[in-house]
Amino acid sequence: MSRQCLPVLLTRPEDGSARFAARLTGHVVLSPLSEPAFLDAPLPPAEGLILTSATAVAALRGARPAPRAWCVGDRTAEAARVAGFDARSAQGDAEALFRLVLDSGETGPLLHPRGRESRGDLARRLTAAGIPTTAVVVYEMTARPLSAEARTLLKGPVVVPLFSPASARRFLTVAKAAHPVFACLSPAVAEVLPPKAVRHVAARPDADAMVELVTLLQRLETAPVQG
Repeated sequence: MSRQCLPVLLTRPEDGSARFAARLTGHVVLSPLSEPAFLDAPLPPAEGLILTSATAVAALRGARPAPRAWCVGDRTAEAARVAGFDARSAQGDAEALFRLVLDSGETGPLLHPRGRESRGDLARRLTAAGIPTTAVVVYEMTARPLSAEARTLLKGPVVVPLFSPASARRFLTVAKAAHPVFACLSPAVAEVLPPKAVRHVAARPDADAMVELVTLLQRLETAPVQG
């Protein structure tokens, strides 16, 4: 019996969804549930930046309040380098970034330009560890509804990748009756989902591992058991 290829619904912001979709095969639908709105916030001078998303780099809009940047992952580090920063990637999540900065000998002061929804409390933790860090909200995510095509897709089996706890909560708010197969970037994302939700967690918290997981789930003949 031939295996069915499950469709994929991407709900992250437009740019991120487009980049991820380009790495997938099969039927992929983009329906962003949010888009960033950049805020005019004063940025204090610092010796280095803490960057937890490529959106934060875009929100700086050419400003360079510090020469170097400590980045959560490779995609964010790439965006920071393009923007002219001396960037280093933690290749992981907020906890990996916290450990990287602590182990680096960095003394600060640091600046964490971030979204209004943020996880990990990095500025407070780094400051408590002896590295003065200030958090400034430089963007917020504004909501968008599911498209008609996405609502139709959710009536059947579909893979929904989730890249953050915030995006997981956003999806659950607009698709309460849906029962997709979730591909989660990290355990922190999976924890947001209801107990009966079918969820799988990527082997690593990066785009390559998510592509591998989503591709595997697409090829399953039937929805997998909860993992």
